[in-house]
Amino acid sequence: MLGITLTLPALLLPSAPLRAPAAPLRAATPTMGVGRAVADAAREKYYWLAPWEKMPDPMRKFGRPTTLDLRFAIQPFNRTGAVLATVFVTQEGLAPPEPNKYEGLWNIGSLAARTEGDLAVALANQRTLIEAWAGERVRAYTTGEKLVRPGAPLRVFYATKPKMMQKLADCLVEVAADAPTDEAVDCGFHGDRCVCVRGANGGGFRFDEVNLPEYGI
Repeated sequence: MLGITLTLPALLLPSAPLRAPAAPLRAATPTMGVGRAVADAAREKYYWLAPWEKMPDPMRKFGRPTTLDLRFAIQPFNRTGAVLATVFVTQEGLAPPEPNKYEGLWNIGSLAARTEGDLAVALANQRTLIEAWAGERVRAYTTGEKLVRPGAPLRVFYATKPKMMQKLADCLVEVAADAPTDEAVDCGFHGDRCVCVRGANGGGFRFDEVNLPEYGI
């Protein structure tokens, strides 16, 4: 009698929560001249802490390449205990992207840390990178012009996901430019990788890639 074994895709099987590696992966405070390599390293640390955030391609192994975003299905089985927060910036005289959205702030990416209590230090550790990313990401929709003024103070905030009936303003936490850093805190930053700009002759729109110069700014 032949025995037949059926194997379900790993995606469908419940599993114990995934834990980050025991060996520490430190996020050193970026220095001036931050460039693409620093941004890439911070993004990898973000995925290391929150692996469910990385766009999966589970069907490729079965011969059906797809770009379908299945993070909603994978996240419950990939928890590491890390927390995520949205990063916002503003500057004196900087017009908001939309007057009634995000409390007039610009959303430029996401922050990852082990605990909610680590988020402020995580942002402080990566502030130079975050400010550099804001300089590339914050652009006028009509022209694509970069709007952050170099050298002028930039206010940086983070916010965890609002609870039901809670306003974003109640979740915002501003981190001062001189906030203390701690390289022992594991953290990562994932900057938004594209910006929407109006198309030529006022027709339609396009998405431009956002990245830092390869050799720093």
